[in-house]
Amino acid sequence: MSTPSFIPGVVLKTKFVTSDKKAFQDYVDYVDRDDAKKEQDAHEKLFTLYQDYMDNPNKTSSLFTEQSDQLNGQEKKQLKKLFEKAR
Repeated sequence: MSTPSFIPGVVLKTKFVTSDKKAFQDYVDYVDRDDAKKEQDAHEKLFTLYQDYMDNPNKTSSLFTEQSDQLNGQEKKQLKKLFEKAR
């Protein structure tokens, strides 16, 4: 076996959990706690806060979806509306 020519700097492991599972509600409760919201002056729109967090250039290079590798301003607004509707 040959050695790869690059070594990843970050290894990301995720697990998808549907909204009907207890783990999903536990996570929502965790990020919705008063201590978490006080630190960030959070408001009631939990999912749009996450989108804002992920749009921070200090956190990632861009906000993306299945259809687009980098969302523009209008696409970000539309995505926020979809999150609010889904909630």
